[in-house]
Amino acid sequence: MVVAGKICAPPPAWRNVSNRVNVGATAPGQCLVEAPINQYNIVERYHLAYKEYQNHINMLKSHAWKCSLMGQSSEMELEMTYMRIRMTQPDLVYELSPNYGFSTIFILWALHDNHRGRLYSFDTHERYHNAANCIGNIVGGGRFNFILGDVLQTFDQTVALTGLPNMLFLDSAHSREMAIWYTDHVFPMFSGRHTYVSVHEVHNPTFWNDQDLFANKERDLQIWPAWMATEEGLTISDWLLFQPYACGIHSMAMSRWPAIYEAMNDMRAQIFGADLRNPHAGLRPHIQENPTLFFELNCPELCPGVS
Repeated sequence: MVVAGKICAPPPAWRNVSNRVNVGATAPGQCLVEAPINQYNIVERYHLAYKEYQNHINMLKSHAWKCSLMGQSSEMELEMTYMRIRMTQPDLVYELSPNYGFSTIFILWALHDNHRGRLYSFDTHERYHNAANCIGNIVGGGRFNFILGDVLQTFDQTVALTGLPNMLFLDSAHSREMAIWYTDHVFPMFSGRHTYVSVHEVHNPTFWNDQDLFANKERDLQIWPAWMATEEGLTISDWLLFQPYACGIHSMAMSRWPAIYEAMNDMRAQIFGADLRNPHAGLRPHIQENPTLFFELNCPELCPGVS
């Protein structure tokens, strides 16, 4: 069921006293309780969402097929992005970076179906035009704003104009340096504010990256095995380990959690009648990996009173 804009389910059996973290009396500004989501029951949590939004997703993808856009996002993680926006009802979404705009289509369509929300996308080039032209007349409606330039220079300026977003969709330069920038500079801006975050390419077995922010370096599997997170992914994963206010952490990365990926595909195939593991099925049969990491910052369940 969907409650208060969150993906909800009855408390699973693993939630018992031994699973809970008891910190006793908390210092001012600190609180820590059990996380309200678990990676191993995420399939059940998305099951009802897939059933509820099935027709909307099919309509979206029938139109997206005509756009013939490039990009590296897979079909399942974009469906999950769409459902997450539908359920959380954000008023303002920031996207870093749209590139050719394939993910942008799913974000904008979800905002359109919510009848609320705006999208600000940041990039150093304007390859997104094909996506904007493809969907503008259908789901544009003034919801889309593009910020050209280095996001390290334009982010703070845009926040000053729009206020902080409710959702961050991070799919920019996949490097350790970029992850340090948003964990050290961006995330602290949201202190005391409940925010939904998506980070793409956290688990992608095809590349590793390096200090060149514009070059995705293929990984040496002898050094960095396929199950290991990318350079950016290791940085954000390490950061999350020490965040008492982060929750809802989940991913469908087949290189890291293959059994969960298979279970999600089985559930999804029963609803849509098409299996993404079929080499001829779906919008993007050549892209099977689902490396987006979804989580929340400053969760009300962890810190009551957070806005």
